[in-house]
Amino acid sequence: MDLNYGYVIVTGTKAKGRIGRYKLADSETGKAIVYWSYEGDLFKYTNCSEFTLSNLSNDISLNDVVDRYFVMKNELLKIDMRAHSTIKKHSDTHKALMCEFNLICSLFMHMINNKCLSGENNNRNVFVFYSFLDNNFMYEFAADLEYKKFNVSAESHEITGEAMPYMNFILASYENIIFIISKNSIKEQWLKNEYVYCKNRLDIKQQDKIKFVQIDNSAIPEFITKSYDLSKNYLKALDDLAEEFK
Repeated sequence: MDLNYGYVIVTGTKAKGRIGRYKLADSETGKAIVYWSYEGDLFKYTNCSEFTLSNLSNDISLNDVVDRYFVMKNELLKIDMRAHSTIKKHSDTHKALMCEFNLICSLFMHMINNKCLSGENNNRNVFVFYSFLDNNFMYEFAADLEYKKFNVSAESHEITGEAMPYMNFILASYENIIFIISKNSIKEQWLKNEYVYCKNRLDIKQQDKIKFVQIDNSAIPEFITKSYDLSKNYLKALDDLAEEFK
C-alpha cells in the first residue's frame, strides 16, 4: 500500500498507536521520517523518528486520535505533578511530549471541523456546540457518536458578527444539532444567542433537530425545556439520544 505524506499512525514497533506527520523519506535508507509536531505550532521543538513504510498507515480514525489524546494527557498530568517515574518537568522529553500533544489536539479539531456534509447522509450529520473548557468530554463524546456511525463536526467558541452566516450553513447541512450544557457553557451568553438564532430560522417541526445534552450537575437554563442527562447514566442517555436522531 502506498503511503501518502501527511498524518500517519504507527501500526508496528513499540511506538504502535503514536500519530505524527510524514514529511519526507531518508534518501539513503528509504525510511519515512515522522515528525511529532504539527505545522504552525507556536511551541517549536524538533522531534522526529524513522520508520519503515510498512509500519505506518494513513488510515487514522477519530477513535485512534481520542485514544492517543487521553494517553498523552495522562502522561503530561503525571509530569506536571512531578509524579512521572522517568520524565522530569521542563525537560527536553517533556517539551517534546507537549508538541506531540498539540499535534493530536490539532488533528482532532481538523477531523471534526467544517466537514461540509449534506446529501444522502444528511440524517447522520451531527453538529455540536460546546465550551472549549469541556474538551475532555467532547473528545470522548465525538468518538462515541462516530462509533455509532454519525458524522460529527463541532465548534468550541462563539459564532458572532460576520461569521453568523456560517450558522445558516450548519442549519442546512446538519440534520442534528447539539448544545452541550455544563458549568462552563451556561456562564457564556453564546449558548442562548446561538440557540435562539437556530430556533428562529427553523419552523416548528424542524426545531426538533436541536438537542441539549447535560454533562454535569449544572442548573438547566430556563429557556431549555428538555435535555439528555449524560452525567448519570452515560451509555443509556447516549443510546436514547442516538435513537432520537434516527
